[in-house]
Amino acid sequence: MSAPAVYLSAVNPVAVAAIRASFEEEAVPLHVVAEAPAGALPEARAAARRSPLAVGIAVDEQRIVVSLASGPPVAYLEGPVSEARLIGRQAARLVARRPLTGPR
Repeated sequence: MSAPAVYLSAVNPVAVAAIRASFEEEAVPLHVVAEAPAGALPEARAAARRSPLAVGIAVDEQRIVVSLASGPPVAYLEGPVSEARLIGRQAARLVARRPLTGPR
């Protein structure tokens, strides 16, 4: 049985590598689902609902969205793909219940 993990829906290998590195640095498990998102927000919400930790991330062509399984259907965190490392760190810290760092 695998450990509970945050689900990441993405096919962009650069963004996946940056987000994975951020999660490894924060010691938070990440499960990558290689799917081409139909849209970052709906895909992030779907990933959050599948994740036992109730947090999901999706990457589309232009942005990264972090969503929670419960609450309003809006992005909890989002930003451009170029900031994958920072957004990944923020998402990992959110799950680990650590203070967020840097700009949100």
